[in-house]
Parts: sequence; structure tokens; C-alpha cells
Amino acid sequence: MLAEESAANALYFIEDGVLEAYTKFEQNEFVIEQLHKGSAINHRAFFMQDYMYINFRCVTDAKLLFLSHQKIKELIEKYEDKPFGRDLLIYQNKILKQERKFPCDYVMRLPKNMQTVSDA
Repeated sequence: MLAEESAANALYFIEDGVLEAYTKFEQNEFVIEQLHKGSAINHRAFFMQDYMYINFRCVTDAKLLFLSHQKIKELIEKYEDKPFGRDLLIYQNKILKQERKFPCDYVMRLPKNMQTVSDA
């Protein structure tokens, strides 16, 4: 479980399984979202070295991948002369300039069977 008020010391990616983003209010739990394979957790708070403001728990068996601050620094340095490294640095700087908190700090990716196609 990833708990609110914990330091966002890693950037997490769901490789397999389903996680639930939830919060508590007046001793009641409220599920905000279910996150599936390909979703990312802490993509803003991680770079800001902030805290998590909601909880995450596994709904099914899950496999999470994570990147630490040290690993991100190593990737930026290793690929500084390539688009990947420059893009990481640009993204990090963009996040740091925002200077605001994001209570729901995740990027959700829906499985294809849950996606809808617009008639537009």
C-alpha cells in the first residue's frame, strides 16, 4: 500500500494488476479511481519531493516498477546528450516551476476493453 502523507520518494508504474486510488474523509473511505497496467503514480510529487495526498492499494495481485530519485539523476546524466535525457530534464523543470500541490497525482491508462470510441 502507498499511503497518504508518505514521502513520494519513487515514481511508480503499474506493470500488471489493478490498484485503487482512495481517500478517507470523516472515517469513510472513498474510491477515486482504479488504475491499470501502464498507469503511473507520483509523477508530479516525485519531482517536487513532496508528499502523497491519497492512498493506493492493490485490488488484484500487482507488479509495480519504480524509479528512485538517484536512478532518475543517473538517467538524466547518462542520456543528457540524447532526446530522452533532455526530455526528462525539461519535464522535471516544468513540474518544479509549477509550485503547487496535486492531490490526485497519477496518470491513468485504461485497458483497451474499457476504452470507448467517440463518434465525433
